[in-house]
Amino acid sequence: MSKKLINKGLRILCVPLILFILLFPFSFLTGWNIATAVFCWFFLTPFIAEYVPTIFSADKNQLKESLIGLLIFYSFMILMVYKHYDSDFFFTIMLSAGVNMGSISIISKVKGMYRNPSY
Repeated sequence: MSKKLINKGLRILCVPLILFILLFPFSFLTGWNIATAVFCWFFLTPFIAEYVPTIFSADKNQLKESLIGLLIFYSFMILMVYKHYDSDFFFTIMLSAGVNMGSISIISKVKGMYRNPSY
């Protein structure tokens, strides 16, 4: 395999790995209430998913890596809590998945417009 492909795989897998590493201490130290759930799922998760792939590459346009890594993360989270599909926590995870996918796409598009202006 080429070094470029291995580097891309590393950037994709680092997103869910770091999100899981940060999720466990966050949930054990703060506990889950509405404020911590909103902070974690709607602010911390998209920030980490957008920022982490840029650590491993000089290329700052990491939309594909961020979205695929976030999709892997949410897939594991849904598998872990699928028995509680009627709970507010499951609804929050599902809602944040859609919102975060959209917000990361918009943020990446806006950042791309500032990096490569058309004027």
